[in-house]
Amino acid sequence: MTDQTEHLLLDGREHPVQVRETRRRTLGLYVFPDGRVEIRVPKGTPRRQALDFARGREAWLRDTLNGLPEAPPAPRYDDGARHPYLGDALTLRVRHGKSRRAVRQGDLLWLRVGDPRDPARVEHALREWYRARARTVFAERLAEWFPA
Repeated sequence: MTDQTEHLLLDGREHPVQVRETRRRTLGLYVFPDGRVEIRVPKGTPRRQALDFARGREAWLRDTLNGLPEAPPAPRYDDGARHPYLGDALTLRVRHGKSRRAVRQGDLLWLRVGDPRDPARVEHALREWYRARARTVFAERLAEWFPA
């Protein structure tokens, strides 16, 4: 048996499980933070034995998977979206403009982009603003902590 993906029935749903042959002597069941499940088995272990091993630990597996934290929601890149900045949250105000520009006013960040309805353009403008601010903040902090 080589590394392969199998499926276990948990709570009425099939869950993918990676079965990996290793140089270990015992079987092991692993749950990763992203929800992946892996069964590590000694070389030559029958697939059925690996799956039976995992089924025998179904309660632990279910509890562990249910206890994983939820993934944070994907960030939005539109007018009114909130984004973190140095411990605060800024509200995006996205407007149409021929030249890209970003200006911060208090807790608002005004972004001018070619197409304000295109999340990729808004994301690009926001990342560029973050990069420019990072250069300034890093330089200030370096000067403060490591004077010439």
